Amino acid sequence: MRRKPLFVMVVVTLLVMLTGPLALSAPASLPDKYMNAARIMGDWLIENIDPVLGSWASPWEPGRTDATSSFHGIRQVAILSDITGDPVYRDAARRVADSWIDKAFISSLDEISDWNWALGDTVGKLEWTDEDFAKVQGGFASGFWAEKDGHAWVRSPETPFCAGIVKPLLALLEFGDEYDDVIKIMSGWFNTDRVNKRRYSDDELSFSAYMTSQSYSDDDGDGFADIDYILWGTRRQSAGMNSRSISAFLALGMKDEAIQTAEWLINVMWDEEEGRFDAIYDFGAGTSLSLEESGDIGCVNASIASGLLTVYEATGDRKYLDYATAALDWVIEHETAFEITPCGIRAYFTKPAVYGTHQVVAGLAHAYEVTGRTNYLVYAIAGADWLIDQMEDPFAGFGNNPWSVVEVLQAVEAVLSLDEVIGAQE
Repeated sequence: MRRKPLFVMVVVTLLVMLTGPLALSAPASLPDKYMNAARIMGDWLIENIDPVLGSWASPWEPGRTDATSSFHGIRQVAILSDITGDPVYRDAARRVADSWIDKAFISSLDEISDWNWALGDTVGKLEWTDEDFAKVQGGFASGFWAEKDGHAWVRSPETPFCAGIVKPLLALLEFGDEYDDVIKIMSGWFNTDRVNKRRYSDDELSFSAYMTSQSYSDDDGDGFADIDYILWGTRRQSAGMNSRSISAFLALGMKDEAIQTAEWLINVMWDEEEGRFDAIYDFGAGTSLSLEESGDIGCVNASIASGLLTVYEATGDRKYLDYATAALDWVIEHETAFEITPCGIRAYFTKPAVYGTHQVVAGLAHAYEVTGRTNYLVYAIAGADWLIDQMEDPFAGFGNNPWSVVEVLQAVEAVLSLDEVIGAQE
């Protein structure tokens, strides 16, 4: 987005603080509208679990379910149960989690050998050597169909790092020790085929990160699975996806892995000239870069900031806090736009879409929790209000898309989590 003149930013910020739901002197608690919105979204998600798939259907392909939105949904619905004290949400989240574990969790060589995979234009099975199975064990297929081309329960042949590893871990960790057996198998994924899964991005072999996706095929026609690490025709590492892994690493007791990821972000992905983080490291180009046309630089930086804040909380190292706040300050200055509504000023980030804005709101809420800086609270609330304004049965313009419902639920829950923090600041 075009950089805004400083005086415009100052005026709008003051207007937000004066006319928004939270003024500079924050109230002792948040308005009921955030809890009401969270319940509406949670109820909608429960009601729209596909009875055949046992999960949320993709809005673009109704017969298929996707790991990205499903595990995101599992986690946010489980968190909603904690926020509201209502077990109906956790029960629903558990049902979806169990469906995914039953149909798409790569845990047994015997089971996976009998699976149907969508292999290009055909559906077929794959054989696995013990060595190659060890490389994929512990991940989730990125999605599945109840029926495809006359075959039952067909899986998508890839495990994206974020959707197939990180998001499932974060979701299952919300259930305490209930899924410890699954989590233990998943933890083993990080320790196999590391030379390919976690590639070094610098000539000195000092900083490494996980590849974007692990994919399976039978390119040579011998019936055995061929494993590659690929997305969009090139080999890449995603800064946003790797930053989301940090909280999972810390929850698993993998503190060194979390710190290594934070160091990769700072030393490889930080763009000193721009004053913010790049989105991807491209091995073809041999450098980090951002795809301007994707319009996701703002939400990527917010996601990275949240990961670095988590490392700061775990280590106390001020370096991680400084980079996190620099990234968020860049987002506020460069990736913020405003709408004036009858209810006050609303802010959206990166672009006028739920995707992106929800990540920035969550990052800003996290930053306010850590730093107590009112500026982050003001923008988080303004962004959350814009997201809530998109709700109409529940989302006008989003086709009742479960992805968008889950994303807004995450942002609203992030704001709700600040209720005690706001009270403590009084």
